[in-house]
Amino acid sequence: MSESTLDPDRSAVLESKLGLDYRRQKRALDALEGAGIVVGVDKFKKGRFWRAPEMLEALDAFAERAGCRTRS
Repeated sequence: MSESTLDPDRSAVLESKLGLDYRRQKRALDALEGAGIVVGVDKFKKGRFWRAPEMLEALDAFAERAGCRTRS
């Protein structure tokens, strides 16, 4: 796993809403990434972000079944 930083704005939200300080956030996200649950992406200048591919696929499938989204 690469050394990365969390976006300070997002980090502040996690701290205020969940009571997780920066180190606990980083450890939790590293554990989720190590388990293959989330994928970390270093794409933007503001810092790393994570996505959960299986969750996104499930949401897209639900939206298609509900008629809310069509893929192009």
